[in-house]
Amino acid sequence: MPETLTFAFYEYPSDCGRARHAMVHVDRLVQHIQTEYGIGLDLNLVEGRESFPEYTSLLQELLAECESQDRELDIFWVHFLPMIANHPEQTRIAWVRGHPHFTDQFPYGPIEPWVQRLVEEAHRWQKPPLQQFITIKDRPWRRQEQGGPWGAELPPGSYGDLTTAVERSGFPLAIYHAFLHLLRVDDGYDPLSTMTFPGCESCWMQYNPTLGSGLCDLHQRELRSYVAEG
Repeated sequence: MPETLTFAFYEYPSDCGRARHAMVHVDRLVQHIQTEYGIGLDLNLVEGRESFPEYTSLLQELLAECESQDRELDIFWVHFLPMIANHPEQTRIAWVRGHPHFTDQFPYGPIEPWVQRLVEEAHRWQKPPLQQFITIKDRPWRRQEQGGPWGAELPPGSYGDLTTAVERSGFPLAIYHAFLHLLRVDDGYDPLSTMTFPGCESCWMQYNPTLGSGLCDLHQRELRSYVAEG
């Protein structure tokens, strides 16, 4: 597996208890995977509010502004923030601004003030990890191709280990589903029809993860491949 990764857990609204709740269930997931499938995951789980208070404050202010403007949360608004906090160079910001997701329909403009704050202030902060799990209570969000009914995820891809999950149900099995995506475990259903793939009928990676009871053979293999990368 890649070297030990730190995953930071954040919540909105502040002090709603969802971050610690998600951490507890992800820890149970890791233990279950070790016991049931013999797959060891070397992960460091931390609560963002305690470990990265300045970044957490900015993130929560962004979500509050989103709510005050009656906007639905766009996962891309928060996805790139850890990268900018760690690398606030203008070339990185230009890359984010020009990302193909940002269009007239999904504009970059709403996050511009927060990006500028990161550029100006992040050098004084403890840098947040590139892996973030954001749990939101009672807040609408914009469903996109990355998400199902209870959240959205952007797994590792175009920028190394940069990963984001936004989870809004608080259901333990939905938390499992979201977090496993961050370990490069794919969906077990057709994104258009939401029909479950053969063999995934009891898997957490189906469209409705609350119907699952574990990982099917296909998704165990995907997780083993992730572990074997290192």
